[in-house]
Amino acid sequence: MPEVVTSRQEKPVFFPAGDDMLFGVVTEPVGESRGVGVILLYGGGYTMSSYYNQYWTRMARRVAAQGFHALRFDHHGNGDSTGRVDEFDHRAPFSDDMEAAMRFLETQGVRKFLVVGDCLGARGALVAASHVEEVDGVFMISAMVRDGRMDKADDWAREYGLGHYLRRAFRWKTVRKLASRDMRRAYMKVASSKLKSAAPKGRSAFGGSQTPQDQDNGGASTRFLGPLEIVLGRGANVHFVFGADDEQRSAEFEMARAASLGRILGAAETQVEINVVPGTIANIQDVTAQDAIIDLVSDWVTRVGDRT
Repeated sequence: MPEVVTSRQEKPVFFPAGDDMLFGVVTEPVGESRGVGVILLYGGGYTMSSYYNQYWTRMARRVAAQGFHALRFDHHGNGDSTGRVDEFDHRAPFSDDMEAAMRFLETQGVRKFLVVGDCLGARGALVAASHVEEVDGVFMISAMVRDGRMDKADDWAREYGLGHYLRRAFRWKTVRKLASRDMRRAYMKVASSKLKSAAPKGRSAFGGSQTPQDQDNGGASTRFLGPLEIVLGRGANVHFVFGADDEQRSAEFEMARAASLGRILGAAETQVEINVVPGTIANIQDVTAQDAIIDLVSDWVTRVGDRT
């Protein structure tokens, strides 16, 4: 019978990343440690401690039950970490934070790493893995092959309905805050983003223009292809997973696969895994879809971890 991991195996931690202090939770392995750390990085706009249905918590506890150290953390400017983030940008996908997380886990006796990222976190995991030779595998959930940028206010605007903001607008606490110029600016940005969120469905949440080179690559960014080629060239395993109903992400991936991405994947065929699970996994909220991803991650870390 598999071991059950609870909050008894977890401890809150702070660790440095540049000028910031990042907050995370380490889930320690039960039984003998494999000496391998699994680092989880969510997409922009959420926190690891409050994601839907304890998604990241359940994932961390599952892999810890298999003998791995698991670390989930808030990137800088989010959750309980210090710093400031005004924009989520694939050109700066929190890879420095991921590398700082690896350095911290080394102090806990970890010698090798597997990294798991969702959306923007997937890009951060990939870039960090290209810089750190001790990474043996990258698991990318609903990764975007294109570059994009999204103002943080855009994410807040999608999170709540118009009625929520109208109710808050008439609270005395809100009115008092409007005396601050910075707060007025923040409220105006959210209001503007709320209006933009009424754009036709199917449009990507991230905006951004492509370079001619990206277009030649089937739409894939050189900032995606370059780190991927480095990681695969080092012999690491890379696992992609998409949702069957996330048509745009899958279509962009397949378009890139018909160009430069296909060449890179073909040269490292045995190191690459691609899965599609039912439903939507971009901004994943459904428990069934979450369980499917957790099962895939659990199986993957065991197979790849056994080779380290």
